Amino acid sequence: MQILKILPIFANKKVRLMIKNAYTKKKIDFSKYVNIETGETLDSEVPGISSINAQSNQLQIVSSEEYMIVDKKAMDYIRTYFNRTEMARIGELQGMVHGCFNIVYKDLDNKIPHSKETLMEEFDYTRNKFALFMKKLYQKSVIYYISGYKDGREVIHIMLNPFIARKQKTFHTECVSMFQDLSKQKIKIG
Repeated sequence: MQILKILPIFANKKVRLMIKNAYTKKKIDFSKYVNIETGETLDSEVPGISSINAQSNQLQIVSSEEYMIVDKKAMDYIRTYFNRTEMARIGELQGMVHGCFNIVYKDLDNKIPHSKETLMEEFDYTRNKFALFMKKLYQKSVIYYISGYKDGREVIHIMLNPFIARKQKTFHTECVSMFQDLSKQKIKIG
């Protein structure tokens, strides 16, 4: 595996892209291939075999330490309710999520979740502007708040709708039940 280059993304964080060879399945007639040591055909030595994995000289796999999956239909739906600046902020939120509850994190490496105050500071919003934006996100099922107690004090975590963007495939059932699948919503016209 070779490292292609390092790209800067959100908050000047560096991400490594890795490239490795891709393999494709090829069907071949195994009765035409003979083991030179035994004289038997490959088909008789390994019954039931129908294909081999061959290295592709035209395809390569590009992977990253940091990736996210964004649902285009869900984004098309929420784009009808949010302006460009708000959509950029939603894009920033997408890069901050982690875990089976899709919680928005301030520091992904050390697993420190954002609070309302730290997120307001990150977005460089006034208290009123931030409150209106978060209310709009909540009302359109883009975010949800989950609260609990840690060390005797209440903590509130912000969760991003996993139907919009996620960094993994599996989620806690409770998380999924809190959100609408926005990719299935009708887009308002006009």
